[in-house]
Order: sequence, then structure tokens, then C-alpha cells
Amino acid sequence: MAHAAAIRPATPDDAEEIARLHVAAWHETYPGLLPAAEIARHDVSDRRALWSRALSEGQRVALCPGAGFAQVAPQRELAMAARGFPVELWCLYTLATVHGTGLGRHLFRAALAMAPPGAFTCCVLVGNARALRFYAGLGAERVETREDHVGHTGVTEHVLGWSEAARARI
Repeated sequence: MAHAAAIRPATPDDAEEIARLHVAAWHETYPGLLPAAEIARHDVSDRRALWSRALSEGQRVALCPGAGFAQVAPQRELAMAARGFPVELWCLYTLATVHGTGLGRHLFRAALAMAPPGAFTCCVLVGNARALRFYAGLGAERVETREDHVGHTGVTEHVLGWSEAARARI
């Protein structure tokens, strides 16, 4: 069982671990939400390269080895930044074996602790009921629903947001 005490900032040496977690979480989370070919398109080697680059560039990632990770960074969407959301939770993944243990909440808080202050957003695919319930329990409010792409697949996603005041309550 993963424990919140095991959460730590990831380093470039953690690229392999995060890649394995990322691929495993995609295989557990996205069947029925993304085509199987899109899920399979990303393997550990592909993700290792992505995470090696991101961590070498100083991306902020909270890691619980063997269980999950969360990444936070400046807002990618200029329109969201202009609307007062300067920060974005880029991703939060936990393995199914730790769902319901509170680890996701701890990773969420650990990632936000690494982020600059301010309101923030995250994106969740429409149909990902588990993630939507999780974020609603942390005070998220739907900012918008929009069309986007995951790889070569068109998707509909909810942009969820937290005001600076809501962030302070987390």
C-alpha cells in the first residue's frame, strides 16, 4: 500500500518509474474513453523520453513510487491564463490498486505545494466519472466544456477550475 509519506518531488532519475506508472494508469483509466489504438500508442519507451525531457527541464512532479504522480506547471492555455487561471494541474495518475486510499488527494496537494500561487485548472475527459467525482470533492467547478485532441483522437473535455480562495481551502 502506498503512503502519503512516500510522496516526494521527482528528479530526472525518476523518468523510468513515472513512465511505467503513466502507461499503466492509461491502460487502467482510458478504455472506453479513448480508442485502444490511442492507449497502446504510448509505451514505456515513449513515455520515458517524455518524462526524461520534462524532468530535466525542471517540470514539477510529485511522485509516490509504485503508486502515482501529479504534475503542475504554468497554464498551457493562453485563454485560461487570461481568464485568471495562471496555473494548471497537467496530470494526476494513480494506479487502481490505490484508488480510495486518499493517495490521489495527497498527490494533488503535494503538486499544488510545488506550484506558484494562484487559481488553477485541470482537464478531464467527458465520461471519466471517477475523476470528475474526485475533483468535485476537492472543490472544482466546471469552467467550460470544449473539444480537443488526445493524439489523433478528437475528445470532449471539461476544464475544471479552482479560484485562489478555493485553492486555499484544499
